Amino acid sequence: MNKYNEIYAELADLLGRHGMDLVYQNYHGMQVNFPVRLYTRDYTKKFSSLKVKTF
Repeated sequence: MNKYNEIYAELADLLGRHGMDLVYQNYHGMQVNFPVRLYTRDYTKKFSSLKVKTF
């Protein structure tokens, strides 16, 4: 039997107990949606232009 609710158990597996505790302390009771894109469009454009210049 797991002592954490499912989402917190998953976070503990991914981030470790300390990381899960930080998420809980800062975001418990909130609904959090993560963007599909990890990086901003501006960063992607800048990175792409740098890669093109190196070839």
